[in-house]
Amino acid sequence: MRKTLLLLAFLANLGAACIARTPFPPDTLPGKPYAFPIDDQFRETDLHGYLYAFSTVDSNLRIQDILSKKLPFTVLERLIPHFGNDHRYHWIRATIINNGTQVNQLVSYLHQNELSDIAFYIVNDENEVTYQQEHFSQRTYINQKPIITRYFAFPVDIRPQQEVTIYWRVFRDENSVILPFKLYQRNAFHAFLVTYDSLAFISLGVILSAFLLSFILFFVTKYKLLIYYAGYCLFYFILCIANDGIILQYFHIDPFEIAIGVRLVTTGLMMYFLLQFSRYFLSADHLLWRWVVKTAKYLAYILPVLSIAIAVLSLNTLFVSIFFLMGMFSIILIFVMIIVGMIHRKRAAYFYFIAAGPYFASCIWFALIILFGVPTTWFYYTSILYIPIIEMVVLGIELGNRLIRERDKYYRGLNDLQRELTSSILKTQDAERRRIAADLHDELGGTLATIRLKFASLKRGLYLRENIAQPEMQDVEEIEPLIHKSSNDLRRISQTLMPPEFERIGLAGSIKHVVDSLSAHNAKFTFLTAGEKRNLYTEKELAIYRITTEMVQYICRRDQVSRGSAQLLYCDEHLRVVIEADEKIGSVTKTDEIVRKDLSSYSLLVNYLDGNFYLEVSHSGIFIIAEIPY
Repeated sequence: MRKTLLLLAFLANLGAACIARTPFPPDTLPGKPYAFPIDDQFRETDLHGYLYAFSTVDSNLRIQDILSKKLPFTVLERLIPHFGNDHRYHWIRATIINNGTQVNQLVSYLHQNELSDIAFYIVNDENEVTYQQEHFSQRTYINQKPIITRYFAFPVDIRPQQEVTIYWRVFRDENSVILPFKLYQRNAFHAFLVTYDSLAFISLGVILSAFLLSFILFFVTKYKLLIYYAGYCLFYFILCIANDGIILQYFHIDPFEIAIGVRLVTTGLMMYFLLQFSRYFLSADHLLWRWVVKTAKYLAYILPVLSIAIAVLSLNTLFVSIFFLMGMFSIILIFVMIIVGMIHRKRAAYFYFIAAGPYFASCIWFALIILFGVPTTWFYYTSILYIPIIEMVVLGIELGNRLIRERDKYYRGLNDLQRELTSSILKTQDAERRRIAADLHDELGGTLATIRLKFASLKRGLYLRENIAQPEMQDVEEIEPLIHKSSNDLRRISQTLMPPEFERIGLAGSIKHVVDSLSAHNAKFTFLTAGEKRNLYTEKELAIYRITTEMVQYICRRDQVSRGSAQLLYCDEHLRVVIEADEKIGSVTKTDEIVRKDLSSYSLLVNYLDGNFYLEVSHSGIFIIAEIPY
């Protein structure tokens, strides 16, 4: 069995060795280096395996010295050449041969603009320099470059069967040296530039729009989360336009002259707002351990302070490495917040994971590139264009939803407060009605009964007298009906305030009793009921009773009302109260305003019962509907 496994392992290694690319040896042997072949169908290549490098501290080394001396160029094994913090002059060489039948117009492109000195040369197969450009740097304006781009690109024209060698001399006096080279056919390069710039400016537009919208909404809502998001978007935007060369190339503002390490300071401030935003967005203070929350708070303040100290005091690369380590730890801490939020099934955590996952991955990847020289790929550079769009759109959707939810929560709280206030008012009114009804019935009713008895005794005594004048007897006869009317009105008002037999005769019976009693003294009113009767709880029925009877009484008190009706309709989902009155109305607008004002308390009571109130005033009368759910 062991022999079989060893045989399989040997065959696997042999197969891998057969299909693997033969390693390119150091270019120290006589003869020409490997040449990359192109034809008429060529579009682009990263020249992986065909790039050779030589590094030197000699800044005076010229292209003629390179061509005349046998220098130890070695092949670059990585897809994206990475020299770390090697601040020497790096000579990069690639040989190209045109196997096509036409002149190939190419572009040698370096997707990096943060370089201190750039030189480019083309050497033909006779070791003659046919094209050279020198002393380009990150401060070179776009209109001074042979090809209009924020990065570095130079034309390379190759005749059929011609072989040329291109040389780049690259120097960077600070930070890590990463050189993403590519070779394009001229038209393919322009198509790439259009696509890249379009996506870049769309991404910047999304970030800037997110900043402006969040900043404006903060002043409207005073929602602290929005100012943290706005600050994060602002410094993210500044960092992007600084790194992409837009500030220098289009506005001729050199960020490197404003402050040493301006991007470091911008990154520190961006991390402050990002940490604060993450804490509030994910409600991390309530989910994580206290020491984790304190760590996030301290990092939020330490990072910008450290970045400013590095920039102002020109601290060495050790402090820069510490800054990036702390930044990477902050990103990991935010990622922990997201995971904890997802464990607690927080909606915001899922959105944050979708939005910021690619961004966090790119940040950690960048930190690993700077600290440990982890290889970079073209996917890393191109993904930078899509990350802001994904992040801002997804976070914007969740922030918008959160604002809507906060608004709804505020209105619900306001409605609950209003309902509590209305309920308190109604309970107070109900207690006051009960007290007034009791006082009217017990005290004033007793007083009127005593007056009736006294008056009856006085009347009998007057009739026994023989000399009483006829006008005086007539006055006595007129007083007695008034006393009876006062007693009846008192009884009716008392019953309206608190019907004594409400629970026995029910809602419809109580309303009918009031309507019938009003019709005997005022305009002719009829009461109708329809539908299958449903029982509501007593407090709700009592509220409907008051709404109906008091609106009917209000309508009856109007001078021009001739007749009307009150209807109690039991519908499927709600109880509908309909009050109609025939009245000749001159000014509809003025009457509508008066009636709405007079009935506003009843409308409020209907709304308290989660119902709907409708009022319509026309020249022929008034129409009122109150729909109250069961």
